[in-house]
Amino acid sequence: MFGKLLPAGIGAVIGAIGNRLVGKKLVRNARSAFGAPPARWPVTLYVLPTVRDAS
Repeated sequence: MFGKLLPAGIGAVIGAIGNRLVGKKLVRNARSAFGAPPARWPVTLYVLPTVRDAS
């Protein structure tokens, strides 16, 4: 049974490491493109429903 689970465990570890590296690179590139996030947002943002045309 251990022999059947070992490849899945190795694949999970490799996948987790890959996801971590991609995520770190994505955040680094986003900070480079947009700058650091503000410590506090200037105003409260409200999500409004979309307005649809009657046509």
